[in-house]
Amino acid sequence: MEKRAEFDIFFIDFHRNDDGMHIRAVVSNIGDIDGETTVNCYVKNVDTGFFAVASSVESGVIASGASCTVSLKFTDNDIAEKNENFTLLKAGEYVFSLGENKDTAVEVYSLNVLGDKYL
Repeated sequence: MEKRAEFDIFFIDFHRNDDGMHIRAVVSNIGDIDGETTVNCYVKNVDTGFFAVASSVESGVIASGASCTVSLKFTDNDIAEKNENFTLLKAGEYVFSLGENKDTAVEVYSLNVLGDKYL
């Protein structure tokens, strides 16, 4: 069997303030060798179907059996729908997921935006 780095991502917390949003997670290397990964935060507006990558961060090299904490920061602008005329954070339920890719990402938090907000 081929040795490889493999990772588990565990959600710690979510904070929202005037400057934006901040998610922290623990990344554990449960594989056989040292390695690194990219942790992505995906966002979906359940009401409109809008989907995007809100933020990404590199873990750096993690030794086999070790863990590290990563921080992903983003703003309303990063999760808003954009076109050539405007940027709009639409009202609705936003679901945030963490993972190495969208197929393996796990839902970790949801946020309700009560009214449309032009940015």
